[in-house]
Amino acid sequence: MNKSNKQQYNETHTKIQEAYLDLTQHCKHVSITQLCNTININRSSFYYHFDDIVALHNAIKKRIFKEVHEDFLRSKKSDYFFTLTNFRIFTHHLFKYRKFYTLFLNENATSFPIEDGYITLKEQIITPYMHQKGITDERCIHLRFICFQAGLTLTLKDWFENGLMESPDCVAQILYDVLKL
Repeated sequence: MNKSNKQQYNETHTKIQEAYLDLTQHCKHVSITQLCNTININRSSFYYHFDDIVALHNAIKKRIFKEVHEDFLRSKKSDYFFTLTNFRIFTHHLFKYRKFYTLFLNENATSFPIEDGYITLKEQIITPYMHQKGITDERCIHLRFICFQAGLTLTLKDWFENGLMESPDCVAQILYDVLKL
């Protein structure tokens, strides 16, 4: 693929993702036809980029989750993960991608707690940290994790449901002050 074709491909790929996020703000289910009409491409162009709407949604989720993970890795200044800096990175990330996270939180509105991303957090960050603190009982770690998970999830849901009225820095400070492990 030459440079102009690659550039065209990337521009269309981005347009599809952005249009999907915009459309999900106004309707619960987005069809491929609706998406294609919005950005004036044909269905075959859509299928050149994605197998279906689920694949599109998953690609967006993967890209966004990868970005926040990379942001955390770049900021790592200590072995303790739950710093004010990391909560700020997280809340600013949520604010930047508020269209996606609004959809994500609405999708998970009936299932509590939200599990997507939390298993990795528990296995790679919380459990090793608890072990460093001398807490090795798996049930005790699990109960601490549930408290953390519930507090974080409900705080973020409320923040989104109330239109992100508080600044990302304000919410980061609250999470930091309340969710200390």
